[in-house]
Formats: sequence, structure tokens, C-alpha cells
Amino acid sequence: MDRRALRIARRVTCNSPNTFEKVRRVATGRVSVVPNMLLAEQHASGPRMSRAGYRILVAASWGRLKNGKTILRAFRTARQARPEAELLLCGDGFGPGQDAEAWARAHRCCEGVTFVGHTSQSDLGRLMSDVDVLVHPSLEESFGMVLVEAMAQGTPVIAGVHSGAVSYVLGEGAAGVLTDIRDPAAIAEAIVWLLSDAEAWRRYSKGGFSLVNDAFHESVIVPERERVYREVLAR
Repeated sequence: MDRRALRIARRVTCNSPNTFEKVRRVATGRVSVVPNMLLAEQHASGPRMSRAGYRILVAASWGRLKNGKTILRAFRTARQARPEAELLLCGDGFGPGQDAEAWARAHRCCEGVTFVGHTSQSDLGRLMSDVDVLVHPSLEESFGMVLVEAMAQGTPVIAGVHSGAVSYVLGEGAAGVLTDIRDPAAIAEAIVWLLSDAEAWRRYSKGGFSLVNDAFHESVIVPERERVYREVLAR
């Protein structure tokens, strides 16, 4: 059905260059990139100036593509260097007694981990501003709105360099660390480094906040969407 729709559509918008490359092979009409947007009320008043501690957040779900097993292994390694670090796991399958905790207990990866589970959007927004790093272990993203939500709070991100649109959303590394998200050792190294280097942390915090303001804020995206609608209606 999606291929048929793409063949007959006169105008198609994609949320990232990654999606664009896939869609343009099928679409016969004009294709362009218009990113997903962050609402103004989700944007903090300014970037954070310092870390609160050593709290790490994962906001995803338990499954192969979201790569939860790898982040649990990575955190176990990172905690050897930073025993004070905490990991909060939010999302489906990450709750108390659910699949992630069962796997973590069987593989001795529970130390320092809080299994939060399903979280409302408002609660997740508050968590984003309280934690020090968002780790996004997803293997593939067409966009990755959770990255933008973290950046909007001035929270640096660690994510996959080959995870679809992730590099684009992070400004090719302006808002966080891009690493081999399939490798627990690489993730652990990124976590320890980012939690240890205050200057790098501030640089990524400011970079992410500015990138959201310049590229993904509703004040930027709404006019772009309106322009596309006017083009379509004028034909």
C-alpha cells in the first residue's frame, strides 16, 4: 500500500535524509525533507550549565532493534569505572519484573539499574531534564524524536553512528557522541568519557539545545510545512 501511495503522490515529504533516500527510489512525485518538530512548550529556556550527577537514561522499549541487552552489558562495564553511576530504563518491557529485568538478572546486569517501565510524556520530559546523559541504543531510526526531546533539555546523547537518521538528528555529532552502538565496550567508553569530561558535556549540551532551536523547533518546521501545503494547493 505504501509503495502504491508513493507512486501516485504528487508531493512527498520525509522526516530525514535517511528516509528520503529510501522513498525517492519509489516515489514518482517531488520528494523533500521536512523534519519532525518539537513543540515550543517542550523546549527548555536554555542549555544546562553542569551535570547533576551520574544518571543515565534509556527511553525506548525492549526488543532486538532497540538493543536493550547491549546497553545493559555496556552499563555493567561502565560502572566498574564509575560505580556511582545510575541507569534508568523507561519504556515498554523495562518495568519491574518485565522482560528486561528478567534478562538482566539472569546475566548479572542489575547493579545500579532502575527498571522504570512505561512513562507518561510529561514524566519523561521531567526525567530528560534531571538525568545527565541519554543513551539511545537503537540500531535503526527513521528519525528518533526522543533524541530531540533530550537535546531540548540540554541533555547530551550517546547513540549509534550507523543507526539510520540518528547522525542527522545529532548534527553529525554536534549534540552528542556517535559510536558503535552494537559494541558494549564502545558504549561504556563513551559513557565514562562523557561523565568525566565536564567541558565536553557542556559543549554537547549547548550544541544540542542550539540544534533543536535552529532545525527542529516548531517555529522553523511549521512555516516549512505550510510552504509545502501551499505548493500542493496551488497546482
